[in-house]
Parts: sequence; structure tokens; C-alpha cells
Amino acid sequence: SASEEAQSESAVVLTKDKTARPQFVYNPDSISEDSVAGEKRYGAAQSGAADPVVAAVGSTVVVRGRISGVYYTFIGGTAWTQADLRVTESLKGTLAAGDIISVYFPGGYASTADYAGYYGAQDGETGSDASFYRFSVDLLAPPAQGDEDLLFLIQRPGSAIPEGAYSLSRGAYSVYSFSADAQSLEGAGGQYSYSELRQLIRRGA
Repeated sequence: SASEEAQSESAVVLTKDKTARPQFVYNPDSISEDSVAGEKRYGAAQSGAADPVVAAVGSTVVVRGRISGVYYTFIGGTAWTQADLRVTESLKGTLAAGDIISVYFPGGYASTADYAGYYGAQDGETGSDASFYRFSVDLLAPPAQGDEDLLFLIQRPGSAIPEGAYSLSRGAYSVYSFSADAQSLEGAGGQYSYSELRQLIRRGA
């Protein structure tokens, strides 16, 4: 019946949404240059070989996609940016075009109150829910809505990030951004044509 077909169609759409939500996210409207109290920096997100073949071997999935949403959270003393990615091509793993997944990038924002609550007040300052530290990561540009990237990802059950979410398998060397013509990519691991990078990924898949 038409009703059954509609329900079936709805179920198919729902299975595409594989996003994971943290316990809380900061209100993006409360984060601005005026509310940033200071900058903090994490070291390189991953040391070692930047070879895409090595990255592919150590990845659960390798996907191309576009970021549809960005959220900031603070888990276990670390600031994280959750980027929801709509997959347009799967180069390794079981994901498919149309799937929407959550990818956790180290860095982002954390309120000074949450930071002080976790690490202890400094100079008697307990921080504020209205002021934030901005965290950046060596070699890794923060994700932004609308970005089109190729990502090397892994799931680590039992890690601090939400169940079902993905993290970067090789840190900064996991992210390649597309050029305007979508024919070449560049990241901390180097610059490649799309066809060249796909061949390297197949060798590691």
C-alpha cells in the first residue's frame, strides 16, 4: 500500500543517519571573538609516517564527503569539534554514499569554567560559562561547514568520544581537502591528484 511504501522509504532514510551526539554541545551563538579569553595549542595530532598507504591500512573507513554541521564539546579534558559528514564516496569500509557520520577532530572551544573545573582554578579564577578558550592543533585546520574532504577514519570502542562516532586514524595526516576544481587534494600528508590518491588508498585497503 502507499502507506507501507512511505514507511519503508522513511526507514531507508533513517538508516542513513549514523551520527552520534555528545552529552552536551556549546551554544555556537555564545562563541565569538569577543568571548575568546585565550588560545591553547595541542601538539601534532599524530607523529610518524604520513604515507596515505599507511593511513589506509590503519583506517576502518576512508571516505569523501561534505561537512553538513559543526559542534563544539569538551570531553575528558579535551576540546573536540564534532563534524557531521555526508558521505559522497566510500573508498574503504562499509559506509555508502548518503550516509551521515560524526567525525571527531581534536581542537575547538571549551568554556573557561569547564576548563577550570577539570584542571583546577588558576590564580583563583574559576572561569565563566560565557568565556572560552580556543584550541588549535598543529598541522590541522579546524573543520568548517561546507568543507569537502577526504578522510581516513577509525572507530575506537571505549574511547572518550560518543559510541558510533569516528576519529582521525592518523591525526593531522588523515585529512585531505579538495581544490576548487575537485581534481586535486592537499593535506599535512602532501598534495596529490584525486586519481593518484585513490590508487594509493586501494593499495592500503
